[in-house]
Amino acid sequence: MFVTLSVAPPPKTRRKRNREPPPLIERIALPGAFSFYRMTVRPRGSVPWNAVAAAAGSLRGRFLLPKGVAAPEGSGVGVFVPEKLPLFLLLNLAADVLAYRKVQAADVTVLDPAGVLSGRVERLVPFAGTLRVLTARPERYAEVRRSLLEEAGLSLCLAPPTAPLPERGVLLSLSAERVPRTFGGLLITGENRLFLHGETVAGRDVLLPPELEALRPPGIDRVQFASALEECCALPGLRELKYCTNEAGKPFV
Repeated sequence: MFVTLSVAPPPKTRRKRNREPPPLIERIALPGAFSFYRMTVRPRGSVPWNAVAAAAGSLRGRFLLPKGVAAPEGSGVGVFVPEKLPLFLLLNLAADVLAYRKVQAADVTVLDPAGVLSGRVERLVPFAGTLRVLTARPERYAEVRRSLLEEAGLSLCLAPPTAPLPERGVLLSLSAERVPRTFGGLLITGENRLFLHGETVAGRDVLLPPELEALRPPGIDRVQFASALEECCALPGLRELKYCTNEAGKPFV
């Protein structure tokens, strides 16, 4: 479960009141998953963060805040940080991109520090001559490493996430922070960045099913919202989504 926060205009009233109206909380039921909560505040001044934290109770550390709103340090409000779904969005986008370009026998590197993609990295096998994963959890890749060697004849190379990144080939990385400026291959990432050489496909958003888009409060990031539904509410099916690649919210293919 998690909580979204919406900041609405203050209520119109003729009488001045010293007390802020309390946060309004709505429980949103999800079929086959845990519920989440939408909280709305209508402050006359700044957001009453103490009241927001108190109203959220045990979920005060799992907030999704609208764009332009940040909880100050010491407010008691914590923001949910996605750990898994963005990597699945990136992998699905990469599989579409590489299939569309008819890539074969490429040197493919995946940056997956927590070993999240161990159950799906085989989606990259049709495009890879070599497949390398940078991870701090190599044990999560032990089984898939054996199966790839036995069934596809492909040796999966594992290295720590601090290992140097390649300067060519295909690279999947949510963040482009560590990518060399001279990178000359194809970077598939969740972050926009300009490189001197090579080419970048950047995932900017995700296209939600209409029934989920209708539940997303205005200003809440779609990727964060989808991630919270998957990671905090166990809503199935979201790992099949993929990043969009333009401002119009269109999928790559």
